[in-house]
Amino acid sequence: MRIRQRSEDGGEGRAAVATHSTISAAFSVADVERERWLFITPHDDDVVLGAGMLLAHSARAGVRTTVCVVTDGRMGYCRADQREDIVSIRGAETERAMEILGGADIRRLEYPDCDLPNHAGRRRIAGGTASGVGSGGAVGSSAGAGRGGATLEAPDPRGGHSGLQNSLTALLRDLRPTRVFVPTGADYHPDHQIVYRELLISLFHATGAVWPELGAPLDAPPSLYEMAIYCDFPAPPTLKVEGSEEAFAAKLEAIAVFASQEQISAIVEGVRAAGPFEYFREVRFSLYDSRHYAELFRGDETP
Repeated sequence: MRIRQRSEDGGEGRAAVATHSTISAAFSVADVERERWLFITPHDDDVVLGAGMLLAHSARAGVRTTVCVVTDGRMGYCRADQREDIVSIRGAETERAMEILGGADIRRLEYPDCDLPNHAGRRRIAGGTASGVGSGGAVGSSAGAGRGGATLEAPDPRGGHSGLQNSLTALLRDLRPTRVFVPTGADYHPDHQIVYRELLISLFHATGAVWPELGAPLDAPPSLYEMAIYCDFPAPPTLKVEGSEEAFAAKLEAIAVFASQEQISAIVEGVRAAGPFEYFREVRFSLYDSRHYAELFRGDETP
């Protein structure tokens, strides 16, 4: 494995590229076992397509890794006879894929596939008493009021509320990750765009005092990285993972596990043809500070 790291400090407008052979060197960590990585995947197979080799290499390095699947995959059926069972089918496929890639922990939020606009933000569940955890630690589901007074599903109820910001804020405070990976917000898929936006504001919530019932605030936001699934990055990536032969084979095998997606064989061949490479873009999560722009207007200090 090699990880090439690109930064904009090469002088004369050039990017500097450093090459590392270990996770600890690439991410500048002294003790990789203290790392906690969270991969947020809108759909079951997205994370395998975008980061399958990085998952495999991080597991081998000893990084504690969690994959959070946001939607339930109910709209992912390719045949009429799959329609009633596709949620459980895709869940089983994800479990097998994660076994192949090193055994990441899986969290499922179970928001309705292709209906995430109705679940943006945070809303109180009727009665306000849902705990969100069912028997055996399974995430529960309830009902709540949606826009215009319509009744919506209320997946992943926590602290008497549901909604993507509620779920993601609780997840961040629970896991306290050092790094978070998510599909780029420039992706074509609307579910990917919404998850990206909701994650960014949830990082803000998770580091503040708001909603104390969701856990203690983070001391600082984790490092944030985009991964590409369906389209190019909005700006050049900053990390290139050149996977080992073993990790590349594991990624191809893990993608092929999603046999319920009947286009999967073509996707496997496309990934195989592209070679053992994955790209990521680090996103600087920072809040507005007027001092960021002071230098743009220096020169004429006339009162």
